[in-house]
Amino acid sequence: MNAGEWVRATERQNDFKIACPEEVAWRNGWIDTAQLRELGKRFRNEYGSYLTDLCDGANRAASLSAD
Repeated sequence: MNAGEWVRATERQNDFKIACPEEVAWRNGWIDTAQLRELGKRFRNEYGSYLTDLCDGANRAASLSAD
């Protein structure tokens, strides 16, 4: 139980998920942003929102660098 609480607190404090294989695949270029978004849509919970938020952040960063 202590380990679960530590993970939850760490994720909330740092605004990232621990052991998120979809994010690892995306950051390593094994899947693209569109694939990550589709994976995120499969989860109708906080985890899915986290994945789609990563996509939204990537899209914002790409549009800023294009300006």
